[in-house]
Amino acid sequence: MTSRSIGSVAVATLVALGCGQTHPAVDAAAVDAATRDAGASDATAPDASDGAVADAAVGPDPRALRYCLDVRELRCRGNQRCCPLEDRAFLDWFTSCNEVRIEQQCEEWASDTALRDGTILWDAVAAARVLETLAAAVETCGAISRPFDDSEVFVGTLDEGQDCTPDRPLDLSVGRFRCRRGLRCALEGDSEGIFVGVCAPLGGDGESCNEDCQSGLWCDGLPRNGGDPFRGRCAPSGSDARRCFRDTHCELRLCDQVTDSCVAPSSAETWCGYIG
Repeated sequence: MTSRSIGSVAVATLVALGCGQTHPAVDAAAVDAATRDAGASDATAPDASDGAVADAAVGPDPRALRYCLDVRELRCRGNQRCCPLEDRAFLDWFTSCNEVRIEQQCEEWASDTALRDGTILWDAVAAARVLETLAAAVETCGAISRPFDDSEVFVGTLDEGQDCTPDRPLDLSVGRFRCRRGLRCALEGDSEGIFVGVCAPLGGDGESCNEDCQSGLWCDGLPRNGGDPFRGRCAPSGSDARRCFRDTHCELRLCDQVTDSCVAPSSAETWCGYIG
C-alpha cells in the first residue's frame, strides 16, 4: 500500500499545520465567491466593529479562528485521501486529526496578542485564496507546499529594527509575522525556546530562519553545533543529496526514513505527515 515505509518518531507539539475534521467542508466555489466579496484591499486590523477581538478576555479573533479550522479540515481531508504512505497518515509528529485538540490549538493560535495590538493586519483576500487553492488541490491530490505556510494571510506593520518577539511558543505564534513584507522576525534564543525577535532583512547564508531566507537559500533544519533552537539556518539551494532523519533536514522536505536520505516527494506525498 505504501511506496515507502516510515519509521517511528517522538511526539512533539502541533505546529500550525494541524487539522480538524468536524467542521463543514470548504467548497472551492464558495471560497471563490468569498474572495470576490472580500475585495482586493481587505487587509484590516481586528476591532470590535467587525466582530474581531478587541480584548484578550473576549477570546480568539474569529477570522483567524475560522481560517485555522477551515485549513485544518482541508489538510486532514487531503492527508487521509491523498497520502500514499500509511505511517504518515497524520500531521506533524503523530498529531492526529482530533477535533478537541485541534480546536484548542486553533483557539490559542487565533488568540495571539499580535492580532489585537495592531501589529498585524488580516488579509481576507489572501486567506480566501489559500483556502481556494487547498480545496482545489485536495480534489486532485495536487502538490501543495511542504511545510504549509500561513504567512501570506498576515500583513505585518513593524519596520526594520523593531521588536517582534513572539509572546507564544514559536509553533503557535502569529506574532512572528509582525514585520513588514520583505522582512523577517530574526530570532535569538536558547535551547529552552525563549526567544527575542527583531525585524530584519530576509535571512542570509548561515542566519537563523523560519522559512524566511533570501532568494536562492532555504531554511536548513540540520542541527549545528550540538543543536539549534530555531527552525534552522539559511543555506544555499541544491544541498538535498544528504543523509537525514527529519523532513526539516531536506530542501524538498521529505526524508525517507528507510534509507535516511532526502527524496523528492510526489504530488500525493506532499500531503503526508511532516516529520520534524
